[in-house]
Amino acid sequence: MKKIIIICCILGAAFQIYAQGCIIPNGITMNPDVGLGPEVHIELNSPDMYADYGFSYAAFGFAPMSYFILMAPNNIFMLTIHPTPGVRIFSVQENDTFTLQGIQSNIYTEEPSSSYMGLPVMICEEGDKFYLGFYTGWPYDTGTGLYDNPVLGWGLFENVGGVIQMLDSGLEYGGEGIKIGTLDIINIPEPTTCALFLFGLAGFLGFRKRVHSKKS
Repeated sequence: MKKIIIICCILGAAFQIYAQGCIIPNGITMNPDVGLGPEVHIELNSPDMYADYGFSYAAFGFAPMSYFILMAPNNIFMLTIHPTPGVRIFSVQENDTFTLQGIQSNIYTEEPSSSYMGLPVMICEEGDKFYLGFYTGWPYDTGTGLYDNPVLGWGLFENVGGVIQMLDSGLEYGGEGIKIGTLDIINIPEPTTCALFLFGLAGFLGFRKRVHSKKS
């Protein structure tokens, strides 16, 4: 029987079944001019939030520091994050695996990560292209920094003459995360389904062994 259990464990690693996330089409959009600069909207796919607030997205803006401080360089931006429901923003690189587990392990640098005259800011040079990873959802637990029903996504941005423009994006819901710069979803193993498979296989092999022993 021990041999059967070992065999089942090996097979289980090969036959894990995964929960399938999905890509939200046009899930991340940018409004180019909203008061203090361009604003990014991240769709949450949440009927509950829509029922409460009349919208179902998280939002933040790139506000040039020159709007607040005269003669400030055009490579310094404040991230104006709407408090409901909020969004956590991270510096990421193309082909990074962007997951909730990685966020909880502090793999990625959370923005804003710089300061200017004592204010938290993000710095990106004119002409530079850069990726940001987004983690949000509804509702938000302020005690843990985690969201229920989360979405994870990315945006590719460029500083064009002191104004941030979005070039590309991707957003997933229901998976573990997304590969930056692609629409490849990182899916979650289903431990319950896998366990049922293993127990069923172990029972079947054990039954065959008993029948074989009786015939002998």
